[in-house]
Amino acid sequence: MTGDAQWAKDNLEGLLDVAGVLLELQDTDGLIWAKPRYYVKFLMDNAENYRGLRDAAMLMSYLGRGDLALVFDTAAGRVAAGMEKHLWLPDRQVYAWALYGRWWARAPRVKWYPDIVSQIYPVIFGVVAPDSPRARRLYDYLNSHYPEWMKGRFDDSFPWTVLLFMAALMQDEARAVEQLSNIHYPWHSFESAFFVKAWRKLATLGRSH
Repeated sequence: MTGDAQWAKDNLEGLLDVAGVLLELQDTDGLIWAKPRYYVKFLMDNAENYRGLRDAAMLMSYLGRGDLALVFDTAAGRVAAGMEKHLWLPDRQVYAWALYGRWWARAPRVKWYPDIVSQIYPVIFGVVAPDSPRARRLYDYLNSHYPEWMKGRFDDSFPWTVLLFMAALMQDEARAVEQLSNIHYPWHSFESAFFVKAWRKLATLGRSH
């Protein structure tokens, strides 16, 4: 957070409108639909939604709006519970990459996007603690199917700096440093954000690159 509380106060209505979209799209199972009248609940989206709701709760608490903080924090908890109940596949020890409707969980195929890369999103966005056995299994799952991801060898042209951040979270400096030397375009704000987050995390590991 920047500490610019005044900006948040001045734009509170707009911020609540944005966060409110998630509440409107949240189903009874806690998961959030991809968009209105599109009845799919994606693993990646719901991990991001969880983080967004937690951040909204933190911001509302910072602004002294405990009532709104509770609303968003409760909604985030429901997302996490829904992911555990409806997307986690205990027999395979991975997540379904999507839930179609309310019952058809799509198990991951040997396919980069969204199946395998989506597995790290619960860790990236804080649903799963990075120091947990589950996080380690999910990271190993990624590495076993795409062992040269840090060289850019996956099935699309984006750099996926979110992988760099995942490696940093897992304290895997070797893979993180290798990906840094293979960063490429196309580039957008998502890539920039996780590039910066990864550098910050690597710095906490006591090493400069």
